[in-house]
Amino acid sequence: MDLQFIINGVFGVVAFFSGWVIKLTLEALRDLQQADKELSEKVAHIEILVTGDYLKKTELEKFTDALLIKLDKIEAKIDKKADISSVKCLNHMKCDYGE
Repeated sequence: MDLQFIINGVFGVVAFFSGWVIKLTLEALRDLQQADKELSEKVAHIEILVTGDYLKKTELEKFTDALLIKLDKIEAKIDKKADISSVKCLNHMKCDYGE
């Protein structure tokens, strides 16, 4: 056996394993790129779902109007109760203010 044959054999084995490692690395990179593409599509789909579930402007206006109507009714009831309490107090009937 010649020294040149041994050196060529060693380089051949190193080249074989280097090629095998590079092949595995490229396959893993392709798999990761495919997974990244799938995740990007899922995220885009989720973004569409989330933005579709927001409250529309017209719905918000309806809700706000209904809320303001209820608050006006509550305010009217409170004012009415305050008026009745002040009349009772002026007539000295069960006045809540200290005697």
